[in-house]
Amino acid sequence: MSSVTAAGAPSETRSGIFDHVRPGAWLAGALVLAFLLLFLVLPVGQVFVTAFVDADGSPTFGHFGAFFGQGLMRESFFNSLYVAILSTVFATLIAVPLAYFTVRFQFRGSLLIQTLGVLPLIMPPFVGAAAMQLIFGRSGSVNLLLNQHFEVYLPIMEGLNGVILLRPFTTFRSS
Repeated sequence: MSSVTAAGAPSETRSGIFDHVRPGAWLAGALVLAFLLLFLVLPVGQVFVTAFVDADGSPTFGHFGAFFGQGLMRESFFNSLYVAILSTVFATLIAVPLAYFTVRFQFRGSLLIQTLGVLPLIMPPFVGAAAMQLIFGRSGSVNLLLNQHFEVYLPIMEGLNGVILLRPFTTFRSS
């Protein structure tokens, strides 16, 4: 885009993508960034520094040695890692095909699937946990039917497996 200066010579002016942003938007963006810096970056950074610095200020890995030296802490860490990895894999296996098919193809029920996909965002996690327990728990509908007709019991909602089964259904929308 060119314009003419007072002397009559054309001058080049650049039109940037931020030229039409109102000052209020800049202020709102700055406030959001300040909030994130104050309540997210600084506390996480402080925890990170504390993890690698000893009481006298010298660098250390001693805190990690003390943590992993306790059997209960080591077991809880690896259980959390196991649940996180498998929940992520299963949530991705649910979310990606659902997103692909509901956006790519028009079919009856597509809007219902998209609407149900938003439920994990607005529903408290314990509601999903209670529903899954009623369906797949020890005395849930699935196990009662399996026991009645085939005399089989599946421990679906017990221990870590129950957590791994529950997490993808409550978080697949964010995958």
